[in-house]
This record gives sequence, C-alpha cells and structure tokens, in this order.
Amino acid sequence: MSTARKHAVLFQALVLVIFWVGTTVVAAGQGAGADAETQFGYAERLYADGEYFLAASEYKRFIYRFPGHGSVETAMYKVGMCYLQAGSYADSITSFKKLIRRYPEGRYSDRSHFRISEGYARSDQAGAAITSLRNLTVLSDDVQVRDEAYYRMGWIYVRLAQWEQAQKVFDLISQDNRTAYRLQELSTALAEEQQVRRKSPTLAGTLAIIPGGGYLYCGRYQDALIALLVNGGLIWAAYESFSNELYALGSVITFVELGFYAGNIYGSVASAHKFNRKNERRWIENLRKNLKVSLASRYENRGLELSLNYTF
Repeated sequence: MSTARKHAVLFQALVLVIFWVGTTVVAAGQGAGADAETQFGYAERLYADGEYFLAASEYKRFIYRFPGHGSVETAMYKVGMCYLQAGSYADSITSFKKLIRRYPEGRYSDRSHFRISEGYARSDQAGAAITSLRNLTVLSDDVQVRDEAYYRMGWIYVRLAQWEQAQKVFDLISQDNRTAYRLQELSTALAEEQQVRRKSPTLAGTLAIIPGGGYLYCGRYQDALIALLVNGGLIWAAYESFSNELYALGSVITFVELGFYAGNIYGSVASAHKFNRKNERRWIENLRKNLKVSLASRYENRGLELSLNYTF
C-alpha cells in the first residue's frame, strides 16, 4: 500500500473515532439532562399532590445528583416550602437559612426571609418572627420588600394585641403602598379598638365577695348559681355546726369553705380575663377578614403580588 493510501485510511479512521466520541458525549449529556428533568418533575408532582415529605426527599435527591444544575436553588427553596406546608417548622426554618447562606443574593433570598418569619410565627415564636422581618428591612434595598416586611410585622403585633406597636410599624410603610395595604382603614380600625367590649377583672373580683357575683358579671350564669349554692350551703353548715357546739366539724367546714370562697374570687377574675381575650380574638379575626391584604409571593420572581380580600 502506498504512503498516500495509508495516510487516507488513517485520516478516515481518525474522523470516525472523533465522530463516535462526540456522539457518545452528546448522548450522555442528553441522558443526564433528561434524568435531571425527570427527577425534578417527579418532585414537583409530589409537591402538587400534597406529599410534602416525599417531595422534600426527591428535591434533595435532585440537588445531590445534579449539584450544578440551574434549578438547584429552586429545589432548595421548595424543600423549605415542603416542610413549611407539612407543619415541620423547625426543618423549614433550617432549610431556608441554608438556602440564604448558599445564595445570599439569589432570587429566593427575600422570599426565604419571609418564609423563615412565617415558620416562627406558625410555631408561636412571635419574637423571632418579628426579629427576622426587622433584619430583612435592614438587609434589603427594595422598597417593596421592606414594605411587605413592615406589613407582616404589623399583623404579628395585631395578633399579640399590641395595638400601638402595630400602628407604629404600619406607619413605616412607604406612601406609594399605603393605599394598596389599606392603611387608612387599618389605622381607623386600630383607633377604635378600645370600643371592644371588655370586663374589668378588678370589678369581677370585688363582686365575687358575694359568692357568684363575679361570675354573674361575666355572663357565666350557671357558674354563678353553683358558686352561690355551694358557698351558701357551706356557710350555713359551718354556722349550724358552731351553733350546736360542734367546733371540730365547724372548723373543718370553715376550712373547706375558705377554699371554695377563694376559688370563687379567683375564678371570677379569670373569667373576666377569658372574656376579654375571647372578644379580642373575635375582633382581630373580623379585622383580618375585612381588611387584611392577602400577600401571594411568587417564587418565580422577586416581585410582590397583592390581592385584596373584602368581606361584606
């Protein structure tokens, strides 16, 4: 075989090898991409079906298998959302904090701060929820984000029945968003909070000097009747015992009566506090239904979507 012929054969072989390697690499890449999309799609379906713990596991599997994929940040956010929706608030908070550490300037950073606050609020850690929102108002340069943080913070104070503090926080919201957040109506409602019907614990305790009087003042008529009968009966029994010189029996009955009498006073004061808390919760719930703006934060972007809910 001539030298030219040998060179031609070698060139053709080299072209075939390059073509085969290239095809293999492309196919492998396409296969990996398909696997990633399949994995992420499966996690999304589980999330949509409300299988939050299973979805969290599949999102985590996606992150582990495809650490360089463009949807890793989204998957990390959805892990936190899975735990939040499932009521596993501590795990949710931990997941969002992990996301913020990895992507401090990421597209989900602000949303994650809000979700952390939500997790604290749902787990009855109002102080931590407020602190998280305050930190966000310092960290963010976005007026929309800061205003949402102030608005959420204000409603936490409302739920705590700290009306003046709630009003102070609402007042920090920028002029551009005051109408959208219905702040004028909120301020008017908060100013009328003192009109909520309440009972005086001091007066309830004073009226309880007459057994059942405090309960009667608080509208607990059955308890008032029972307190009157029990205390009246014991007082009469003690009187009869001493009148018949049954001093030991009279002393025992008197001791028992003192316990019931003290319980009557304590119960009356507690009833007044319970009455006030019940009315405050009812007032707050009506305020929430009538005036609270529903914040629907889309995780696909950093914008804020507002929808107004009215109750007639």
